[in-house]
Amino acid sequence: LPSRSSVNGVWSSASNNASSHVSAPSAFARDGLTVEPFGPWDGDRIAAAPGLSVNDASLSVRFSFAGHAVFFAGDLEGPGEGELAEGARALGRWPRSDILKVPHHGSRTSSSPDLLQVVAPQLVVISAGRGNRFGFPHPEVLRRYEDHSVTILRTDRDGAVQLAWEAQGPIEATCARTRCTQF
Repeated sequence: LPSRSSVNGVWSSASNNASSHVSAPSAFARDGLTVEPFGPWDGDRIAAAPGLSVNDASLSVRFSFAGHAVFFAGDLEGPGEGELAEGARALGRWPRSDILKVPHHGSRTSSSPDLLQVVAPQLVVISAGRGNRFGFPHPEVLRRYEDHSVTILRTDRDGAVQLAWEAQGPIEATCARTRCTQF
């Protein structure tokens, strides 16, 4: 991974307040790693469109390296995922990725059909605490991924998840509590 990268600005709040204007970052590449922001954009600033939740202001980013891509969708929920999909379709710029870090800890309001269609992951990682009081990941969300034949790794069940790969090689997963495999 790159040791240092310049940043044009800092995003410190999901506020839709016009005084917290932060210019939209552009994609960059360094040492074989490509970082591409996918929104949300409200004009030329990072923000959820008016009427969407603060979770839908999560910056979505794809990291590509050595022939594979990982998409981080932050805490997006259904409406924000819809905005992401609409933007992808309008721009013809798809966030297709081998791996998706599941948004909003796998809550019922996340992982919409729109998101699954535009990202089309083969493997998802759900970050949720073991025995969490919210019951994440939600069974409906798990079913959505299973219906698309997506491999699911979960930190509540599998423990810490580490992913690694060589150029064009298989993705290897190491899990703290369970046996993981290649994908």
